[in-house]
Amino acid sequence: MLLDARSLVVIALCVVPSLASADEGMTHPHPSHAASDPHGSDRGGARRAKEEKGREARPCVKPPVEVVAAGEAATVSLARCDGAAYRAGVDELSILARPAGVEKPTQSLAELGKVRGPEIAPGIKRMDVRLVERMELVLDHFRQAGATPRVEIVSAVRAGPKSAFHGAGRAIDFRVAGVDSQAVVNYCKTLPDTGCGLYPTGGFAHLDVRSPGTGKVSWIDMSRPGQHPHYVASIPAARPAAPPSSDLPTLPPAKHDSSEPAAAMVAVPADGSFHGM
Repeated sequence: MLLDARSLVVIALCVVPSLASADEGMTHPHPSHAASDPHGSDRGGARRAKEEKGREARPCVKPPVEVVAAGEAATVSLARCDGAAYRAGVDELSILARPAGVEKPTQSLAELGKVRGPEIAPGIKRMDVRLVERMELVLDHFRQAGATPRVEIVSAVRAGPKSAFHGAGRAIDFRVAGVDSQAVVNYCKTLPDTGCGLYPTGGFAHLDVRSPGTGKVSWIDMSRPGQHPHYVASIPAARPAAPPSSDLPTLPPAKHDSSEPAAAMVAVPADGSFHGM
């Protein structure tokens, strides 16, 4: 049966829209998703950019150390992986090393980190970054595998006419748990432009940072806290204990017995002349 022209037109009008719909479905398999979140791809890109920025904001830092001072303690990373001082670690160490009597700030480290200048809070001087880098070298040298070094601050920032390095935040007196202070000073003396002091009586080491070109400076001070410095060339050897003796103890001197004759006395004339007896 032959179709007339009018029938062919009707069939064409029905088939063409169906093909167009099928082609659209192949091009956009999930049109409902695109309609519900037209900015989905933009949001995903923003999220990835934020994650990348977060990774860049977290620098590579060295393993932390435990710092103890005046009853306070914190576990903090002092340096980046390249050895440069870690700003957050410098600020936290500065808070622990603050002078006696200065209150601990209530602001967070993030807030204090925004403060620029020599002080991070009233009365709290920011430690010299070169000193912190040297501290990291010392602690890293004595670090045991799988263990966190523990350092006790004896004294750091303090005022006084004879405390120029301490007053400037360029010196620290400290002990490293499990390490003899003599060994600490021996390693300290390998660092350039560094002052290294051994205080055997107090059982601690001193470390300070000097101006470039100064060289190495070291000393031994046998004084006790509060005393004037007592510098020596070497630690005096301990005196050996006296060997036990079988001798009888020495008797005390005998008192003068009034029954014994007293020694003769010679009178000297007032004019100083003496003619003998």
